[in-house]
Amino acid sequence: MKQIVVGSRVLPSDEGITLLDFDPESGALTYRCAMGGIEMPTYQVWDGNKRILYSVGERLDGMVYGWQLDGECNPSPVFKASSLGSGPCHLALSGDGKSLAVSNYTSGSFTLIGLDGLNYSEAYEDSSINMERQESSHVHCSLFVDGSSSILVTDLGGDTIHYYRNEMRLIDSFAAPPGSGPRHLAISGDERYLFVSAELSSEVLVYRMGKSPTLIQQISTIPAGFGEENTTSAIALSGDGRFLYVANRGHDSIAIFSVKEGWLSRQGWSYTERTPWDFALSRDERFLIVANTTSSSVTVYPRSGESGELGPLCGRIAIEKACCITLV
Repeated sequence: MKQIVVGSRVLPSDEGITLLDFDPESGALTYRCAMGGIEMPTYQVWDGNKRILYSVGERLDGMVYGWQLDGECNPSPVFKASSLGSGPCHLALSGDGKSLAVSNYTSGSFTLIGLDGLNYSEAYEDSSINMERQESSHVHCSLFVDGSSSILVTDLGGDTIHYYRNEMRLIDSFAAPPGSGPRHLAISGDERYLFVSAELSSEVLVYRMGKSPTLIQQISTIPAGFGEENTTSAIALSGDGRFLYVANRGHDSIAIFSVKEGWLSRQGWSYTERTPWDFALSRDERFLIVANTTSSSVTVYPRSGESGELGPLCGRIAIEKACCITLV
C-alpha cells in the first residue's frame, strides 16, 4: 500500500487532515487515520527525506505546521511558525528541504521560511480588471526552479508572476493577460516552458522561459459553448512531458492536453465529481487522484500513459470538503 494525505476546508473542531491507504494496483482507497485541531488545513507538502508533513492553516493570522510521521504514519508535531501573512493557501518545499515557500492569499504576500531560521517576506500591492476577485494582490502559488535557486510566485489579484532569481538577489516580474488570474504552475522537465492555470479566464497560459519569459499560447480549458460559471484550479504535467492536466470547477472536469515542444492541443475532458479543487498523479502515473470539495469526496481514475486519457472511476472515499492531495 501507498499513502495519501488529504487536506480539507474545515474548522479546528473537524478532522481536517486525513491519511488514506492507496492500492497502486487497483486504485482503491481506504481510511487510515485523521487529525483535527487545525483551522482550514487546505494545502500540504511532504518532505520524504525527513518524513515531515507540512500544512498551512488558512486563517486570518496564517500558520504553518509540521508533523513527523513514523513508520506506521503516526504523527508527532515538530514545527510551527507564522506564515507572516493571512490566508496562506499553498506551500512549496525546496529541493534541498531547507526552505518552505508560503503563498498568503488574503494579504497578498509571499513568505520564504528558511528552516534554518532565516525568513524573507514581501507583500505585493496590485490589482486588475476583475473587481470582485482582483481588487488587490492575492498570492496563490509558488514553484522552485533552476535547482531551487529561483522561485516563481503567482499573484492572481495582480495578473502577475514574480520571478526571484540567483538566490533571491534578482527580482523580475512578467504579466499575465488582464483578468486571467494566474493560480497554479507547472514547468517542463527542461524548464523551457511554463504552464499556468489561469483561474478566472479558464485558460492555460504557456510561456517560453528565458531572461524575459514570453507568452506563446492561451488555450481554453472548457468546451466551446459552455455558458456556466467556471474557474480552474490545479495543473500538472506528466513525467514524460507529453500530457498536461487542468481541473475545472464548474464544468467539474479534468481538461487533458497533449504537449509538443511547449504547444498544447486539446485531447478532451474527463468528468469528476463536484468542484475538483486539487489532484495528483500517482507515483507510477497509472492513476489520477482528485479532491472534490463540494462533493466531499476523493475519486480515482485510471490513466493511459500512451494516450493520456482517463478511464472510468475506480476508487472513491468520502472526505469532508476535500481540497488537497499529497502523496506520502
